[in-house]
Amino acid sequence: MVNVRLRNAVAQANLVSVPVLTYVVLFALLPASAFLAAMVLISRYTAIPIADLTRDPASIMGVPFYIGAVSQIGVAIWAMTAAICLFSAALVSQKSSQAKVFLLASGAVTGMLLVDDMFLVHEGVARRLFNISDRSVYAAYLIVLLSYLVLFRQSILRSDFLPLVLSFLFFAASLVVDVKLVKVEEQYLYEDGSKFVGLVLWAAYFARLASHLVRQHFTVPGGRE
Repeated sequence: MVNVRLRNAVAQANLVSVPVLTYVVLFALLPASAFLAAMVLISRYTAIPIADLTRDPASIMGVPFYIGAVSQIGVAIWAMTAAICLFSAALVSQKSSQAKVFLLASGAVTGMLLVDDMFLVHEGVARRLFNISDRSVYAAYLIVLLSYLVLFRQSILRSDFLPLVLSFLFFAASLVVDVKLVKVEEQYLYEDGSKFVGLVLWAAYFARLASHLVRQHFTVPGGRE
């Protein structure tokens, strides 16, 4: 029964309700083409070689394949978590606007952190491109995260929030090492290791949360699925 309800929800979310050719054009070919066109324009107007925008960093720099392995896996986990939140929001949208907004906001916050981690926005990129200090970037992220926690505190408190709390603790530990409030040997192991553990906990929380909300909204009254 739950499979039938989920299929209906997917259809109602307009994921499969359009002809396949239209779907392919609108949601695959056009976005991909637009993105590549943007890369070409950036290359032409900034004199950045197009290869620097399309090739793998390890190939460009001629470094071993394992360089930045933890960081790249972390980016993949950010992306996976954002996708889980956004897709789950589409599934529950017909049943609960509150759950939909919570999941959409969670996906947006995760996407923000993904972009920061992928392009190192907080490590000088914002300063070089927009003359925004690293401290201002940190402050902006803090405001966004605090606003998110305040706005959705009830939804968070109703969930199994232990992984989320632990993730913030590990992110805080990474930040403390990063800004050198505490000096330790093997700084990068502690800094990046703490961030990675926090990221995995973040992903675990939202994967569990999304699974619970989807099951909750597509369970037949009386406890049957």
